[in-house]
Amino acid sequence: MRDIGKYRGMCAGHWRYGYLTQSYGNMVIQEPIDVNDQQPFGNGYKQFIVHPDTVGEYTGLKDKNGAKIYEGDRVKSTVGWTAEIEFSNGSFGYHDDIQWLALCVWSNLCFLEVIGTIHDKEAK
Repeated sequence: MRDIGKYRGMCAGHWRYGYLTQSYGNMVIQEPIDVNDQQPFGNGYKQFIVHPDTVGEYTGLKDKNGAKIYEGDRVKSTVGWTAEIEFSNGSFGYHDDIQWLALCVWSNLCFLEVIGTIHDKEAK
C-alpha cells in the first residue's frame, strides 16, 4: 500500500511524520500512537503544531537507498548534480539546468539519493 497523503513538518527542531490537518489556524501533523505508548488521548494520534514553511508531502517514491522522497528534499544524482524536490505543474519533480523533470511511479530512481532537506539548518 502506498503512503500517499502522508506529510512531514518541523516542530521544535524535530521532524514529525503523519497526516496533515489544520486546527485554529495552525498546521498540525498527526502521528499514529504506538500501541505500547500510554497516552490519555482516545483518537490514536499525537498532534504536533508544525511550522507551515517546513511542511512537505510524501511523493510516494523512494530513492536508490530506499529512503522516502518528500517535497523539500535535496537529492543528488549519481553524476553529481543536486536538486530540490518540488510540487509544480501538477506533479513532483525537479529542475535541471534546462527543464522541469517530473518524478512518477514508473521512474527509475536508482540514480537519485536523498542528501537532506532545504530546512536542514533548522533541524537538530
